[in-house]
Parts: sequence; C-alpha cells; structure tokens
Amino acid sequence: MSAVILFGLSYLVSRVIVRVDAHVWLVSRVLAKAGSGAGFLLALMLVTLAVSAALPNMLAVLAITPLVAVVGRQLPVGQRERDALITTLILGIVYAANVGGVASLVGSPSNGIVLLALAKADLPSTELLTFFRWLAFGVPLSLVFILGAWAMLARIRRGS
Repeated sequence: MSAVILFGLSYLVSRVIVRVDAHVWLVSRVLAKAGSGAGFLLALMLVTLAVSAALPNMLAVLAITPLVAVVGRQLPVGQRERDALITTLILGIVYAANVGGVASLVGSPSNGIVLLALAKADLPSTELLTFFRWLAFGVPLSLVFILGAWAMLARIRRGS
C-alpha cells in the first residue's frame, strides 16, 4: 500500500513541477553556467538525471526535449552541425533519463514493481528497503553511469 501512495504522491509532484515550469527554470540556470561543448552536454544530462529521479523517465524526457529544440535553434552553426549537436543532446537526455530512473524508487515504475515483488515474496529484511536507502544506493550508481554515458557521447561527438 505504501508503494501506491509513494507513486501517487510522485505523480502529484510531477504535475506541480510541470505546471510551474520548474524544469525550464532548472535547465536555464544550469546551462547558463555550463557554457558550451562537452560541459553543456554533461550539465544537460545531470539536470535530466535529477528530473528523472523525481519523475518517471518518460515525463523527464518529455519535459527536457523541447528545451533542447529551443537551444538548438539559437546555435550559431550550420544546419548539419546543428542537427548533429541536437541529436547528441537528445541521446544524452534519453540516456540520462534511463540512468536517473535508477536513482530513486519513483524514477522508474519498475523500481516499485521490484519493491512490491520483494515484499510479496516475504523475503527477510525487505521492510528495510526504504526510499532513502534506495537513494543512498541509486544516486552514486547513477552518477557513475551518467559519467560513462557522457564520456561515450563526448567521444563520439569529437570523432564526428
């Protein structure tokens, strides 16, 4: 029952975040300080990771992707270069949303399913698996994965 309440509350929080455009504010603040190039990509991926830890993955991608389109149109480069950069940024968003889903129980619906399956299997100590203990495990793991995904995308981007 507590997992149902957790997902219900996360849905309400996600609606509030989208309603007040908190994701737009967060992206604009972080990206203004990130500059351009690989730092821009990493900053965008970290913002997406944070949003995806609080919202389901699909909502995080849907919230951040339109912002990339707006940023992409403002780039002072040729069309081919712009398209390649936007593709890299969108891949970064998708990777970061998937990785960010691991960071918290509400980041991905499959996390809740695992939690419910463990509780239903009546395994010992499953009541110790709390939201904050999941964060303690998921956030460091997500940061390692996001750095790996960023390094891969930055390397591919440099090679093209």
